[in-house]
Amino acid sequence: MRSKNRVTLVGILAAVALAANTIGCGGGSASAPPPIFVNISPSAQTVDENRSASLTAIAVNDPAQKGVTWSLAASGCAAAACGALSNQTVTSVTYTAPNPVTAGLSVSVVATSVADNTKSEAASLTVVPPPSISTTSPPAGVGGSAYTAMPQESGGVPPFSWSVASGSLPTGFTLGTDGTIEGAPCTAGTSNFAVRLADSGNPPLTASANLSITVTVLPLSIGTTSLPSGVADTICIQAVQVAGGISPYTWTVASGSLPSWATLNSSTGRITGIPGTSGTTNFTLQVADSECSALTSTQALSLTVVSDTTASEQQAIPS
Repeated sequence: MRSKNRVTLVGILAAVALAANTIGCGGGSASAPPPIFVNISPSAQTVDENRSASLTAIAVNDPAQKGVTWSLAASGCAAAACGALSNQTVTSVTYTAPNPVTAGLSVSVVATSVADNTKSEAASLTVVPPPSISTTSPPAGVGGSAYTAMPQESGGVPPFSWSVASGSLPTGFTLGTDGTIEGAPCTAGTSNFAVRLADSGNPPLTASANLSITVTVLPLSIGTTSLPSGVADTICIQAVQVAGGISPYTWTVASGSLPSWATLNSSTGRITGIPGTSGTTNFTLQVADSECSALTSTQALSLTVVSDTTASEQQAIPS
């Protein structure tokens, strides 16, 4: 009887031991550890020639936290012409771009898991030559017409920041930090200046260029040299023409005076009114334009009013 009980107890203990080896936490079977994968940051970057970039990486699901090893891969270059890696740790590295670079160069910095060397991730780096400004002659401006131009650049790490290095833009112009030159030209002449471009490298690389912009403003003149006669007791409208300069214009009577019945529109130069009597009035009109330093032009005129009878007689005379 004792022998039978002993056998039964041994069987129970063996079954318990077997269950302990086959049943995991929670009552299910044991699962495999999650696979290791590598995250690298930044995953893409643009780097100036002879400048450095810092990268970091982590091997996810690496219980021993062994980290990564680093390597450099590229096509179209070899050895030092691809750049170099330094300050390598299991989580970070510094990449230094080669110098010089005449065209864009693509390289990959690869982080490989130490715990599982089949798992890796690459960061794509583009190495660019230093910035340069290719524009040498911005377009000319015309007085009174809106102006917009943007100097062209190549190379460098965007975004770029533009500034005036020396000299000054034409009056009424501004240079935006994005390189846009714009404004409303209001003075004739040529302005010489230098612009400076800084890229976003660390530290930034710069370029500069000497530029000039010529603004043309046509001479201001009053085209009307004589006025047709008006007729007494009839609405009189006299238009005076102007050419050149920069609009809008301002009209005034420079000397003499208009007839008492007439008014001058200071914006259009139009003379209007209803003459009550015949006669001739002499005066001089002046027009000023909207240049930053306004130009003026004058013209001596006379306005004759005839009676209704005289006007009828003149119309009846055969030509």
